[in-house]
Parts: sequence; structure tokens; C-alpha cells
Amino acid sequence: MPNYTNNLKLEKPLQSENYNIDIFNSNADKIDTAIQEVKGKVDGLELTAERVSIADSTNKFEATNVEDALLENKTSILNLQSELGTNKSILEANINAIREVL
Repeated sequence: MPNYTNNLKLEKPLQSENYNIDIFNSNADKIDTAIQEVKGKVDGLELTAERVSIADSTNKFEATNVEDALLENKTSILNLQSELGTNKSILEANINAIREVL
């Protein structure tokens, strides 16, 4: 009596049995079918940043996924750039005013 694999139930003839090409072919068909099932599931799989959740133990983000966290950072960076531009203009104006006094 042969043994069988746990998952695909492939037949494993015993050492004392003669090799049977039909068993080999049956096992090959089971493997091929199993691979096609997995391939079918993977082919349509699409991973986007929106679908990837984030673990934020420091509560730095309101977002719960990577895409929204990136958007939060982008907004913060744009705000900092704007603030820097404003501060740069004020600083330049102050330097020019000091130069005029000197």
C-alpha cells in the first residue's frame, strides 16, 4: 500500500513496489493543477500603497495606509516649503533694512 503526501495527496510508492508510470503521470497532473490554481490567484493580485496598512505606534499619522501617509507627508513638506519661502523673504527684507541703516 503506497504512502501519500499531506497536501496534494501525491502517491508515493513504497520501495518494495514496482515503478508505475501512470502513478508518476497522475502525480504530475495534480502538481500542474495545483500550480495553475496558485498562478491564477497570483496573476490578478495587485498590491498598491492604498492596500498596505501601516503600524504607527507613535501616532505620527492620521492615515491607516501607506498611500495616505505619503500624502500626509507630502502636504507637510509643501507647507514647510511655503513657510520657508515666507521666512526667507522676511529674512532678506530684514538684512536689506539693516544694510540701509549701516
